[in-house]
Amino acid sequence: MYRFSLVEVGESVFGATQFTEDLTQKGILASSILDYGVTDWLALTAGATSFTPELGESQDFISVGANANLGKAGLLSASFLQNQDELKSFGLSYRTRLFNTSYSLDARRSENPQNFAGDKRYIDQLNASMSGQLFSHSKLPLGFQNAWSRTENSDNTNTEYFQNSIGLGGRFGYITNNITWQKGGPKDGLLTLDTPISDEEVSGALQYRKNFGRLSTRLFSNYTLDPTKEISGYGSALNYSWSNNFNSEIKYSYFKLTDLYQVNLGLNWSKDAFYLSTNAGYSEDGSWSAGLTLRFSLGYEPMERSIFTSGRPMSQSGAVAVRVFEDLNMNGTFDENEPPMENATVQAVQAYRQEKTNAAGVAVLSSLYNNTTTDIVVDEATLDGPFMITANKGVAIKARKGFVDQVEIPVVKSGELEGIIYLQDISGKSAPAPYIMLNLIDKESEVIATTRSEFDGYYLFTKIKPGPYQLKVDESYTDRRGLKTSEKQLDFSSNGDVIAGIDFILHPLDEAHGYVASAGKFESANMLKLYYQILRNKLGNSFIQKPFYIKLPEKAGYILGLAYFEGNPVTGKKSEVNALNACSSLNTSDIYCDVQYHDFKY
Repeated sequence: MYRFSLVEVGESVFGATQFTEDLTQKGILASSILDYGVTDWLALTAGATSFTPELGESQDFISVGANANLGKAGLLSASFLQNQDELKSFGLSYRTRLFNTSYSLDARRSENPQNFAGDKRYIDQLNASMSGQLFSHSKLPLGFQNAWSRTENSDNTNTEYFQNSIGLGGRFGYITNNITWQKGGPKDGLLTLDTPISDEEVSGALQYRKNFGRLSTRLFSNYTLDPTKEISGYGSALNYSWSNNFNSEIKYSYFKLTDLYQVNLGLNWSKDAFYLSTNAGYSEDGSWSAGLTLRFSLGYEPMERSIFTSGRPMSQSGAVAVRVFEDLNMNGTFDENEPPMENATVQAVQAYRQEKTNAAGVAVLSSLYNNTTTDIVVDEATLDGPFMITANKGVAIKARKGFVDQVEIPVVKSGELEGIIYLQDISGKSAPAPYIMLNLIDKESEVIATTRSEFDGYYLFTKIKPGPYQLKVDESYTDRRGLKTSEKQLDFSSNGDVIAGIDFILHPLDEAHGYVASAGKFESANMLKLYYQILRNKLGNSFIQKPFYIKLPEKAGYILGLAYFEGNPVTGKKSEVNALNACSSLNTSDIYCDVQYHDFKY
């Protein structure tokens, strides 16, 4: 996969915001990245970046990397970056999961071989984190996350950082607490807002959330434990969802450092095509602020060759264009004369996205989680027509950031099948047979639907896809009751066939007593059928009689019969001789044959 981006650094759309006046930091940034999958578990990446400032020399970078999927052992990644001045950066990261806890470890070194003093400088960074949940099956599950970081500089100004976050949720609400410890002074003597007052600082934040229907409440407080113990700020917020797309929030905050309070009001409107947010704030000292934010992403839909918009960022997520159409010729591919299905709801199940198809039968699902597999399905209840169903169960895709997948989901007119099952006794009288199971079997010998007859023997199959089928009474019932019936061969077209009057009559099995020229006993019906095909290839149509099989009671196996002669051991000597003669003719062809006496039903 290839990606390319072009950015004007330091400028905003329509010049609404001026980020910097430094001409060395403003200019054109061009980036390109090539991702290549070597195997199912190894992927390589290479990239190039060029920044041309309005003032000063251009800066060019090259990068290479590798990602190895180690299965359950985790994910290992490595990267290298260098510019024309030999500024280098090496990175190595590892991710894994063990006993419902996620672990990550990152190491990076940045080197600058040139500075004003002519010394080689470097920065080493090491980061580790773990997160998971305890008591997940209890009423009070406890979520936690620990993160540690250490930075070492060539000038011996080192910093260290640790953060612990825990969250406890239940019917009473959700409580979270974050506590942070950091050690180390400012870099190069520069003082920033993030610089700790002393060499060591411990601070934290406590928050409580509770929902009351559409109203969400939040109480929060910030505090320090070292070098001083005090509450540095507190506040509360109320958020009300007027609909799934529109919500409002009012927030009150107090800051001890300035001894001032502040009130903020926000309105958020979220649509599939855009996200609009407005906010206004007033502070106790009389200052105020107001803002309006409109966010949307543009994408290209390749099926209809059109531009689409999304209210969610698309450059770091995937998308899929889905065409839903009536497959008239049953080839699974959209053809010119096939009608599109408008207003059908397409869902990305695991990504919790859904969209309706347009007049061309196309729906675009955006903001799919990167490198995550999701099922793309159509809600059959939204298809135009009561007999319309999808020709397959759906498609699974793995979303890739910045890429729009293409999927076609054919729709067909389904058929219906109905009839009545009768049970015939030994006298020949028939009556409706209730609660009999029937199986509908496709050309792959798979049972695709099952139903039972009603109290009056009536049965019904619905939503049958076009194609050839077999309809059979469930063999476990007929074997158990000693019954037999014929199977039905059916063929459904793409016109939504309704086939009625496919009735079954269950008869008691006939009894047979005689000598069987047997080709052997088999443990399964499949092995018997396989051997029969071998014999058929060898003998052609020169069988003495039409071959048959006997199913032995109590799952004892199957007998492949090549000839049958009625008679009993007392008066049927001639039948036995005929069976032996039949076997002799087969033995001359090097085919195993044995004569056995059987009492069986068929």
